[in-house]
Amino acid sequence: MAMNNIAVWFEIPVSDMNRAIRFYEEVFVFKLTPMPLEGLDKAWFTWNQEGQGAPGSLVCNPKFYKPSADGVLIYLSSPAGDLNIELDLMESAGRRVLN
Repeated sequence: MAMNNIAVWFEIPVSDMNRAIRFYEEVFVFKLTPMPLEGLDKAWFTWNQEGQGAPGSLVCNPKFYKPSADGVLIYLSSPAGDLNIELDLMESAGRRVLN
């Protein structure tokens, strides 16, 4: 499968899954798929392997996820196929990588 998106996964923390599902389904006029996974309450956004949409989910677990002004968690992919290339470009652009 070819990667069409740099953003390969995102997670939106929520405190009330049912309320969040209703909100996103109303606003974006599509259905989310409830998908509990390894102790996390999740609802997945619609996407497919042909590159339509970006995979991600709402996620509810007060121990690990908390809605906040800090934003959502987004996982990025390396278009070059080697993350070290992008990491080197970040540092040469005056940024530093935090671990």
